[in-house]
Amino acid sequence: MPFGTDCALPMICAHEQELAVSAFITYTDSETWAGTIHPAQALR
Repeated sequence: MPFGTDCALPMICAHEQELAVSAFITYTDSETWAGTIHPAQALR
């Protein structure tokens, strides 16, 4: 199946809403390659 989990999405959302977040925890049972940006890049 052509789907996956965009693990950077919580970081992008927090940045857009200017939220002060201490940590991100992601649980998934799917592939983690989806999305346009790598989670490490989103954290920067």
